[in-house]
Amino acid sequence: MTQVFSFERVASLVPSGGAAGRAIARLRERLTDHQLRAGAASLVRGNISRGQRLLLKAARAGRSEAQFRLGRLYAEGAGVLPNPSDAVYWYRQAAERGHSDARFELSLMHLYGRRSRYEDWFAIARDHDEAGAVDNQKA
Repeated sequence: MTQVFSFERVASLVPSGGAAGRAIARLRERLTDHQLRAGAASLVRGNISRGQRLLLKAARAGRSEAQFRLGRLYAEGAGVLPNPSDAVYWYRQAAERGHSDARFELSLMHLYGRRSRYEDWFAIARDHDEAGAVDNQKA
C-alpha cells in the first residue's frame, strides 16, 4: 500500500541546514507562489471556495499579497459573508510585511470604522417601516 505524505510532513524530516534544507525552502516558496497565483485565478473564474482555500494557505505561509487579497475578499464580501474583523486581521498581516495597498485599506477601515453592508439593517428597516424600526430601537 502506498502512503501519501504532505509536503510539510516531508519537509519536517529534512534538516534545515545544508543543501537539502535550502532546496526545501525553495520548494516551499514555489508552492506558496503557486497557491497565490492559483487562488487569485480561481477567484477571477468565480470559484470562490477554492480561491479562498488556496489564498489562505499562501497567507498563512506569510505571503503578503495573499494576505491582502484575503482581506479584500472579507472586506467586500465577494462570494463570502463580509467579515470586517477578518478583513482587518489579514490587512494588518499584509501591512506589517510592507504591503502598501493593505496599509491604505487598513487606514480606510480605521478611518470609517469596520462596517459591513449588513450592518445597515436598521436604516433599511427604518426606510421600510419607520414605526417598526423605532419600536425595535426602544426594545
